[in-house]
Amino acid sequence: MPHLSGRSLQYASDYVHLPADADIFPAHRYALKIDLERGQLTTYWQADPVTEAYVAYLGRPGDPAGVAYWSQFADTPSVIFESFSQSDEYQSLVADKTNFQIVERLYHYLFNRAPDEGGHAYWTAQLDAGNLSINDLVPALMYGATGSDSDTVAAKIWAAQDFTLALDTELEIQAYEHATVEQGEQVKAWLAGIGSPDGYDLPGHDLVAAGIQPLIDQVLL
Repeated sequence: MPHLSGRSLQYASDYVHLPADADIFPAHRYALKIDLERGQLTTYWQADPVTEAYVAYLGRPGDPAGVAYWSQFADTPSVIFESFSQSDEYQSLVADKTNFQIVERLYHYLFNRAPDEGGHAYWTAQLDAGNLSINDLVPALMYGATGSDSDTVAAKIWAAQDFTLALDTELEIQAYEHATVEQGEQVKAWLAGIGSPDGYDLPGHDLVAAGIQPLIDQVLL
């Protein structure tokens, strides 16, 4: 499980402590870098497909056991995306929804915004025509993101990873794995609030990290 263990592998919260001009990035599959001109986080696309799948398909951080299991397939992301797209949890979210509605949902999950008219029509048409499957749509949107969309999805990824890492006691792990629907929705609402549709007021990483433990304490335990 590369992003949860190993002395040589750091995770995203370590990144905030680097000097602003440091030419160093975390040894992390999903690395981020500081855009000094804009003062924002921007994507450095070496993605962790496990966390991407949890965020994009389920709208939540992964539980440690689930992340550990799926990390063995990290070198074959298509297996992860295919499996998540067919999971009972995902299917319950998209049941009775049209391709048009699924595209809209993914935009909100990933970018905190409704799709623009042209993008909405294009991706829906690709799904309707069978040119693109729903499991292929997620990486197509994520890897094709630019500007504020890229910033927002990047922020969600590292926030979700940090949440998983913060589940570091057996009590917390079990609480998250057996969370009620209401508790799960509160975690999803927290993750949905990470990032900005405008791309200029992304929360500082240290602020996000500081807010995770209180969320675990108040919502899960």
